[in-house]
Amino acid sequence: MRIALSIDAGETWADEARFVLGHLLESLGFDTVGPDAADGPVVTVRYGGALGDRRPRDATVHIVPDTPAGPETYEPPGPPPPFDITVRADLVRDPADRRVVRLPFDPIPPCWFHLSRAEEARGESDSLGRFRPEASYLHRHGVLDRPVVDEFGLLLLRALETVASAAGIAGVRKGAWPGGRPFAVALTHDQDQSIRWIRRLARRVIEWARSAPRKRSATLDLFRRNLCEGPVDETVLSRTLFSLDRERGIDSTFFFLTVKRDRFGRRYDVTSPPFPRLIESLSSSGCSVALHASLEAFRSADRLRREKEKLESVMERAVSGVRHHYLNARFPATWKLHEEAGFLWDASLGYADHIGHRGGTSFPMRPPGTDRFLAFPLTVMDRAFVAAGASPNRPGRWIENVARVGGLIDILWHPYFIDPDEGEERLFEYRKLLESITSIPAGPWIATLDDMAAWWEERRAFRCEPALSRGGRTVLRCGGGKLRFPLALTSFPPRSDIRIESFRDCEADPGNGGDDTGVLIRPAADHAEAVISLKPGETKRAS
Repeated sequence: MRIALSIDAGETWADEARFVLGHLLESLGFDTVGPDAADGPVVTVRYGGALGDRRPRDATVHIVPDTPAGPETYEPPGPPPPFDITVRADLVRDPADRRVVRLPFDPIPPCWFHLSRAEEARGESDSLGRFRPEASYLHRHGVLDRPVVDEFGLLLLRALETVASAAGIAGVRKGAWPGGRPFAVALTHDQDQSIRWIRRLARRVIEWARSAPRKRSATLDLFRRNLCEGPVDETVLSRTLFSLDRERGIDSTFFFLTVKRDRFGRRYDVTSPPFPRLIESLSSSGCSVALHASLEAFRSADRLRREKEKLESVMERAVSGVRHHYLNARFPATWKLHEEAGFLWDASLGYADHIGHRGGTSFPMRPPGTDRFLAFPLTVMDRAFVAAGASPNRPGRWIENVARVGGLIDILWHPYFIDPDEGEERLFEYRKLLESITSIPAGPWIATLDDMAAWWEERRAFRCEPALSRGGRTVLRCGGGKLRFPLALTSFPPRSDIRIESFRDCEADPGNGGDDTGVLIRPAADHAEAVISLKPGETKRAS
């Protein structure tokens, strides 16, 4: 189904509304057209303005601006409403026209506030100059673990379904993840430091000298074990994580530094053995390798570019993504430097010590002022997972909150966090976390961030051409280039009867039966044509 945006909010919130609605509609899987689209019925999402100039064939979701403050000074006046109240809020129906509904409140300012990271420019900073999570609106109100922007998106989805049904406008909605998977998970690992055998032995001696007499025997035994084992591969912990992920069939994403030292001490030389061998093993096996930008890299696109080129010289291939060491970035300014330096995505949007959604969304986001560049939200880091007392044996509320909006969970687990010298329980926790994730019913799509970035672009390029009425049935022509992953299309509204006439460069797969209405589009090496109908109650989806 095609959605037209009509923005008539003056100069104050026009660009912000366009950005927010663009993010919400892309996350929901809708294509947008200009407000003057001539052929075929559309559903218009109108922000501001009057409804008197509506075209007779249109349906309209109307959002009335109700915020006097400008984007520079705005902050939500109170805590966000609970999830059920947000998603099921009463739509204001036009008594004279069932094809018009109005949202009960204006979601644009709060969504802009979270997505743009406007609060970070005026918030408190820590010793590194990073925005303190305790100063964030979401943390102060105890809702950091809720993707509140995506919850507003579900309310918009319900409004679109209501007016489309009333107007008899039918189309399709693109699934957020390949094969119609309900949500996505990315496992990521930052190589902050390497194992240095001599330093490890020295640390054991110091620990022995400082420990109480009753603990000295255990420390001495650990020292003897390290000494007997001899020098170890500096990358052994990364290889262990790689093996654990592969045992579960998971391709993960690894981030590598290119600086040998920073203000907190020595790191490693990514050009010296065994790092090139590790990186080659990761790349050839399907994992992603990306840059772990140095502490000061957030200040300069040139520095980011130099670090990127150094890692590329080791890999002998292009580097697409970046995550900052200590998450030391300044949003939104650093995103523009990323794009200027040639990156396609960043995965620094999160907190080290808190589980949750720094930008209020669990979906990939195109930051303001960028186009193809994506910001992946970081959901949880290992130490936040442990500090929160999270159990790897059962999904936490943070997993449930993402699953119900269909977003992405990005989990960061450092190699040093499974060091057996730091305690066997760390490795056990990671094993149980992998088991928990891979055993979720109707499991998530688990992939690298490179694959997710490619998917998000392929999904965006796949379009459904204007609907035509033939014998009372809606007919769509869909296509838009090659797809490496299966794309699930669902009729919208769900009770629609739609005939999809052809797929360009794709093939249709009827899949298995079920309760929902959908169709799976599989990648095809050669040109393929297909004709398929989506009828109410009929499912055509991935097996």
